[in-house]
Amino acid sequence: MGALTQIRVLGGTVSLAVCSAVLSNYLREHLAGVITPAEFGAIAETFGAIEKLGPERVAKVRLAFAEGYRRQFQILTGFSGAALLAALFLISRHPVTVKEVSRRRDGGVADAEAGPLEVREEVSKTAQV
Repeated sequence: MGALTQIRVLGGTVSLAVCSAVLSNYLREHLAGVITPAEFGAIAETFGAIEKLGPERVAKVRLAFAEGYRRQFQILTGFSGAALLAALFLISRHPVTVKEVSRRRDGGVADAEAGPLEVREEVSKTAQV
């Protein structure tokens, strides 16, 4: 797996863990007096267990889930905004392409024509010798 793909998977995993914790904590807090721990465990296993509660408790449980999901989306919106800001800092006016780097390496381009990446690589090579 490539490094870029692995970073995306890591980001998704972290987001999933955060959202799961937020929903779980929100539900435990807001359903404490509404349902028993055994009923909470049954709902955690299958949402069909909600229908076994009385109509008034079903409405409260559904409202708690709706609010928990709303909080998850707020958090994910924040993550998306942060990712957008980070992406804006990565924009380059003169991006270096693989083809350009290969041409410079193979063609022996002088340091004056080379970009900062190639100059750094040459300095590293001479420092190692």
